[in-house]
Amino acid sequence: MLKKLKDIGLDVGSDLMYFDDDIFYPFITDIQNVERGWLVRYYDNNYFVRNIVIKSKISLKTTRPWFTEKIGVYQKLSDLGFSEYIVALPGPFTIANYSIDEAGVYASKPQMVIDYARIIAEITESYINNGIGVELHEPELCFTSQLTNELIRQIYVDLFSPLGEKVHLVTYFGVPNLEILNLLPRDLTLGVEAISLEKSREIFDKLKDFSSIRLGIVDSRNTKMEKIDDLISLVFKLENKGIHIEYLSFNSMTEFLPEVIAYKKVKLLKRVVEAIKH
Repeated sequence: MLKKLKDIGLDVGSDLMYFDDDIFYPFITDIQNVERGWLVRYYDNNYFVRNIVIKSKISLKTTRPWFTEKIGVYQKLSDLGFSEYIVALPGPFTIANYSIDEAGVYASKPQMVIDYARIIAEITESYINNGIGVELHEPELCFTSQLTNELIRQIYVDLFSPLGEKVHLVTYFGVPNLEILNLLPRDLTLGVEAISLEKSREIFDKLKDFSSIRLGIVDSRNTKMEKIDDLISLVFKLENKGIHIEYLSFNSMTEFLPEVIAYKKVKLLKRVVEAIKH
């Protein structure tokens, strides 16, 4: 599978979560005191994940078999000739949203979010120290029920901002509101989906403040193939508005697509990148 992706000609290597059951598993096998729960819908999609049951206060395991295995996978990407590669992890707000505190060890959801954030930040730093970028899947930032200004500052400014642009903060199923965008550090790479930008024109000016934008232009929740000319036109339109687009990508996980369609859309994405470069 990895060689197939290289043959397509992608610039940034990823295993597209091919070896993962979902965004949370096997990632949580490196976390102490959690178990897999029952199947639940992943936001408003016909796609299901298993939630996480917390048995006691969570912490990072001393030995991390899944991290070690992922490092091996990404070494293969390096051997195949990718100059840059990135791994997908759940963001702290999103994984907390799918966690059940069965043991009652957390007095509030924000306390749980902070513990997850510390764990994920430590793992993220370990990946970056091994030359691997990290994309944090954080659709929960588009839904403000459990977010506070201080919590966002404590997590993304204090914990993740020092790690820089190799951290891709990827949002989807909408776009963060203006208040949240104001709080996010400008030195992370912010991932936003193009389809939501088209519906939220008022955030264009805020996106100009970010030094690195990852634009999700290919729809991974729809099997319909986009027209390449439409995608190219959209990229140029946003760039002309002053948005600093450094990466083009899918708008969310490829888990929503049949494998054969996912490969076709990867090829489409590559064609868009090549057309824009020329």
